[in-house]
This record gives sequence, C-alpha cells and structure tokens, in this order.
Amino acid sequence: MKKLIILSWLVMLCLGLSAEPVMSKATLCGHITDEIDGSPLIGVSIMIPELGAATTTDTAGYYCLTDLPKKVVTVEVTYIGHQTIIYKVDLNSRQEADFRMKE
Repeated sequence: MKKLIILSWLVMLCLGLSAEPVMSKATLCGHITDEIDGSPLIGVSIMIPELGAATTTDTAGYYCLTDLPKKVVTVEVTYIGHQTIIYKVDLNSRQEADFRMKE
C-alpha cells in the first residue's frame, strides 16, 4: 500500500512538471526607429491594452514586455509627433517586433 501511495505521488509530480510548458509565459521585445533616418526613438510607448501591459523604449530604442500570456494580442505604439502603429502579434510564435515610425 505504501508503494502505491508513493507511486501515485510520483505520477502526479511528473504530470505537474510536464504541464509547466503549457502554462509558460511569452516575452515581446524589439527596436523602434524613425522611418526617415533610422535613428532610435527614446521614450516611445508600447502598450497591449487588453492585458494592461505597457513599457517605453530605452535610450537605444529597445523595449521588452515580459510575463505575457501566449495568445494573439494587439500592440499599440505611440510617440509624440509620429503616427500611431496598431499591430496584431501572435505571442505563441513570435517574440520580437521591430517598428519604424512615420512622422
């Protein structure tokens, strides 16, 4: 009986460990530049409204959003003096999204 209980616990532990990749999270990173001269844009807002996730670009124009669910989301990229970009991203298969912004 004791062996059966131990075996049952081992099976449940293995099932729990194998389920972890299904529940893994996604990360979306990228680089945002000006369309005309290719220079990095600092302080651009990157938002995923349906998740309430947001960040801004650093001094080199890079951004990273972490701990996102693996699903299709809408990314909104906004910067003063430039056109807003709205783009669908499938976080199941994509981890990078670079944008070139128009004035």
